Amino acid sequence: MPRILHIINKLDIGGAEVMLLDILKYANRDEFDYHILLPYGKGELDYRAESYGINLHYLDGDKSMGKIKLFRQGVDKIRELKPDLIHTHTRFSDLIGLYGGRRAGVKTRIITIHAAGMYFLDSMPLHEGLIEYFVVRYASHFVVISKGVGEYIKKFGNVNPNYITLIYNGIDPERVCPENIVNRDAVRRNLGISEDEFVVVSIGRLIHEKGFDILLDEFKTYRNKEGSGKLIIIGDGQESGKLKEKASELNIAEHVIFTGKIDNPSELMRASDCFVLASRKEGFGITILEAMANGIPVIANKTGGIPEIISDGENGILVDVKQKGSISKAVESIKSDKEMVEKFIIAGKTTALEKFHVKHTSARYEDLYRELLSVKSEK
Repeated sequence: MPRILHIINKLDIGGAEVMLLDILKYANRDEFDYHILLPYGKGELDYRAESYGINLHYLDGDKSMGKIKLFRQGVDKIRELKPDLIHTHTRFSDLIGLYGGRRAGVKTRIITIHAAGMYFLDSMPLHEGLIEYFVVRYASHFVVISKGVGEYIKKFGNVNPNYITLIYNGIDPERVCPENIVNRDAVRRNLGISEDEFVVVSIGRLIHEKGFDILLDEFKTYRNKEGSGKLIIIGDGQESGKLKEKASELNIAEHVIFTGKIDNPSELMRASDCFVLASRKEGFGITILEAMANGIPVIANKTGGIPEIISDGENGILVDVKQKGSISKAVESIKSDKEMVEKFIIAGKTTALEKFHVKHTSARYEDLYRELLSVKSEK
């Protein structure tokens, strides 16, 4: 049975981490022997991997002990595990899995590029992008989560298109839209939101690329015109304090709810009327699918892989966040056009639950593993 070793820094709540676990939930564990190597130690989501019967492996140290020592430990662990294929997902895990994996004698080493704008020569900080640029030279194959990310790595990573496979991310309906949740009215009461108030929700890491500063400006414009409304921002990150200060400066702080990081935001989504993703850069936009699955109309910036999910006017609204007022106008249309909203809800659920179910993602990865391991065995 081929042994597949996934390497990811730590299983905390994050896009790549949650996606990996969703994929492994639907994996064929009778055909492949799955393991995960976690250089930075135990994380918030380890219990999920263990519940699926996935073997977890940790290094003796942690991030504070220095990357050189961790790298050496990682190479030793790879030699011990003797995987047939290594699959990496995050910075530093790429260094261990791609370069370290080659040193350990593993011929098949693949990387999933989960985001645009966080790798290679347009990355910030630049030195990390430069390191990643050279590290990925040791990958034997690349997976991209959208056509947009594929174009990105060809341009900034100088990657040969023959070694790129597109595999869209997907969602697990059992996780993102569970049946047993607190009802809409109860959630609103707990947040101090009236039954008839229009609520906008957004989810993501609170970093510059995610555009929450843009969303606050647009929400201010919307409130100035409509005179009411609430904004819920779910997530945490380095710009949390800065964004809260901005909400105060805009005099909308009492109308903006910062929840912090939440494992499953479905209750807050279903208590809302509209989902907005104002990201300046976005590799795919998995939260769009989560909103669609929960029956929430979506507005999102037309960047990266987002137009591969949203057909403007069919299952959501695409905007250009560089155009001031584009989001606020779209929110106004969602509020006023109930017929359009019903259309978006029906089409959005079809998109999320049929086209982008994570079981399809898991099957595509296993098809790729078979293909690559077959090629390897013929050499």
